[in-house]
Amino acid sequence: MLCLKRCKWGVLMKMEGLLVKHKTLGTGTVTKFDGKFLTISFESKVSMFQYPVAFTSFIQAADPADQVAILQEIEDAKAAVIAQQKAAEEAKRAEIERQVAEAAAKKAAPKSTSTPKKAAPKQERIAGKPMTFFVFQNSTFDREYQGGYLWAPVTNKTGDSFHHWDRLLDVHPGDVILHGYNGYVQAVSVARAACYDCVQPQELRTEDSWDMDGRRVDSDYIMLEHPIKTSDHIDDIIRLCNTKYSPFNKYGTGNQGYLFEINRDMAKIFLNAAATANPYLKGNQTITELLAE
Repeated sequence: MLCLKRCKWGVLMKMEGLLVKHKTLGTGTVTKFDGKFLTISFESKVSMFQYPVAFTSFIQAADPADQVAILQEIEDAKAAVIAQQKAAEEAKRAEIERQVAEAAAKKAAPKSTSTPKKAAPKQERIAGKPMTFFVFQNSTFDREYQGGYLWAPVTNKTGDSFHHWDRLLDVHPGDVILHGYNGYVQAVSVARAACYDCVQPQELRTEDSWDMDGRRVDSDYIMLEHPIKTSDHIDDIIRLCNTKYSPFNKYGTGNQGYLFEINRDMAKIFLNAAATANPYLKGNQTITELLAE
C-alpha cells in the first residue's frame, strides 16, 4: 500500500515507484511527482501527466487498492475545496450584508453633535420694547396664517438643525413679525406667547423632509390688503441688512431660511410702508408704538 502525503488536492503520495497502467503506452513507473505533475517512464517513452486528472482520465494504479485510495483522496479533496469556496462565498456575502446594514444605519442615525455649531448672534433685547423678526413662509404661508402660528422642526430627517429654525426660541410675547411670501411682505403679526414644543401640525405634514418634532409660536396675523414689495426698498435693505444671519444678503435678496431677526430700523421702514398702504395697521397698539419710537 502506498504512503500518502498532503498536497493542494489533499494527498501527495510518495508515488515514486508506483506502477501505473495506460491504455496505449502500457505499464509504467512513476519516477517523479511534484504535487502537480507526474513523470512516468513507460517502455517506449517518458511522459508527464497532470495530477489529479491523470488518474480519472488517462492512467490508473496497477494495484486496484491503490487506485481506490487515490480516487477517494481526490474526491475528498475536491469536496474540501468546494466547501472552502462555499465558506468563502458565505463570508463575502455576510460582509456585504454587514456593510449595507452599517451604511443604512449611518444614514438613518442623527449626525454627531460632538462639534456643535456656533449659535447665531442675537440682537440685544431692549427692556419693554418688542423685538422684530422676518419670516419667509412661502409654500406654508396660507396654512400658518389660517392656523395663526409659526412652526419649524427641531431637525430635518438627517438630524441637522439650523439657526433659522432655532430662532423661534428667541420670540417673546409682543414681538413683531413681518411675514414674507413671494417677494412681498404679506402680513404683520404680534406674538401671543413664547415658543413651545409642538409636533408638526397636521396641515403641514406634506412637508416630508422635516422631522415631526418641532416648535411653535402662536401669533396674531394682520393680513395686508396691499402687500409691500421688498425689492422696492432694496437700497435700505443693502444698507441695513449687511450682517450675517440677516434675512437679506448683501445684494438685497432673501437668504435661504425660515425665521430671522431683522434690523429694527429696516423693520420700521417696512412697517411704515405697510401702514401707509394699509392704514388699518395703525390700529394695532404694538405696531403704532414701535413706529413712534
